[in-house]
Amino acid sequence: MKRIQLIFLLAVIAMLATVSMSAATITVDGYKSSGEWNENWAFGQENVNIAVDNATLTPYDPNGPFGDRLVLRQGGLSIAVTDTWYGAYPNASAGPIFDQDMATDGDYSGFDIKKVYARYDPVNDIMYGMNEVYGMPGDLTGNKNVAGESPDTAGDPGPASGTILVGGVPTPAALDEDGIGLGRNQFWSITIVQGDKETSVEIINNDWLIEDDNVGLTYEDVNARFTFDEYKSVGDTTLPKSVYEISISNFSEYFDMAPGSTFKAQILAGSSGDVVGEDIVSVFFEVPEPNIEIIKYVSGDNVTWFDANTPAAGPLLDPGQDVYWRYVITNTGNEPLVNVMLIDDQIGSITCPQDTLAIGESMECFEQGTVPEVCQPPYYYRNIGTVEANGMFTGLPVMDSDPANYRCQPITENGNDVPLMTPLGLIVMISLLGIIGMVSMRKEN
Repeated sequence: MKRIQLIFLLAVIAMLATVSMSAATITVDGYKSSGEWNENWAFGQENVNIAVDNATLTPYDPNGPFGDRLVLRQGGLSIAVTDTWYGAYPNASAGPIFDQDMATDGDYSGFDIKKVYARYDPVNDIMYGMNEVYGMPGDLTGNKNVAGESPDTAGDPGPASGTILVGGVPTPAALDEDGIGLGRNQFWSITIVQGDKETSVEIINNDWLIEDDNVGLTYEDVNARFTFDEYKSVGDTTLPKSVYEISISNFSEYFDMAPGSTFKAQILAGSSGDVVGEDIVSVFFEVPEPNIEIIKYVSGDNVTWFDANTPAAGPLLDPGQDVYWRYVITNTGNEPLVNVMLIDDQIGSITCPQDTLAIGESMECFEQGTVPEVCQPPYYYRNIGTVEANGMFTGLPVMDSDPANYRCQPITENGNDVPLMTPLGLIVMISLLGIIGMVSMRKEN
């Protein structure tokens, strides 16, 4: 019954280049600009036990808005993993292996992990990631001040040095007496795993290192930046605390990007010593795989419906009476759908209540007609409903079709949807055989 046409993601990069993406362009500058992360690649995360017992947490909605996080849980991929997932991770919850304190200056000191973001750019083949933290990188004492702290003052200027705001614009900054940067004793890292493929990128001493890598990732593929809360606009309460941003270019050369492929990642903010605000979390996400399903029904009274994929399964209707069709369309993929369009091969375009479908959402469309006045061989009628749509973010096309049949005379199936002889036809055939037999006997005589 079902016929799905799904074009793989990497095969349509040229097409996607022409698709208008509503998300703002991501710039790896360590600063979460307004609207920059409004549409994240947070697909396939249908966890039902998202923690909501804290006012700062929001249940995860796979249909968006995608701007405020992936789902994350305490612990690394193989370290003290819990079964509780969060939309925003609680502060001072580093788990048993790290110092839980947020130290001397309240809940927003240190560099405890808060939220994790991800988005893939299929046109340029770049995977972007961002991590918000409660405090500020380099604040190893938790006093909301990095000045004079050895992890910063001991660090060297490098490509991952922090940013400051100059006229409201994030601007790269070299180390100064206040110590802007991640020094030799503090680090932030992300580990990405897909099957037996694994790579780790560690940001330390204002630069990045490729470690534990069996996929061939190069230094030139990576770009990373971070910034500090103290350098944000005065009085600006709309933007998050400090963030780490990272990008990995040529991502499809290292990982399988076919629709439905899954990834898992571990994010760690730590130090060479056990200090305040250290944290480790794990996340997962899935390559968007849009999909759609249609089931078509037929009825003679608009009450009793038949999912009649064969003539024998359809209702027997009288010539000239009304016939009704119902089309149930469902988004069975992990990406919201747009441009949903329904066409019946016998009727044409059919108007539906809406042209978008959220993940898991269904809608019903209806149409009616009239059984032909003359019941002609093969004594049944078939309509085929076809639905088409596009993934909201990928633009990938999906399609599905389903038939519905009804009969205008009783038929007996021969197993191939071909009706056998009707009673009237059988009488005619017997009469003809009799006449032929009589003629043959006369000729012999």
